[in-house]
Amino acid sequence: MYDNLSKRQASILAQLRTGMKSLDGYSHDIRTAETCYCDCAEATDSTKHFVFHCARWSEKRKILGVG
Repeated sequence: MYDNLSKRQASILAQLRTGMKSLDGYSHDIRTAETCYCDCAEATDSTKHFVFHCARWSEKRKILGVG
């Protein structure tokens, strides 16, 4: 899964898969963000929301064929 990724891409993917990416939901849990909501204000900023549902990333998901 990581073979064709750059070090930066592999790091981001690993962080997303483990729930440790610096999204507001996680940042709120570790008390580095004031709110747990995504900038789109539709939901808690979680990995699932970021990858599959956030309207801000819908065009990128189409390119990737995700969602």
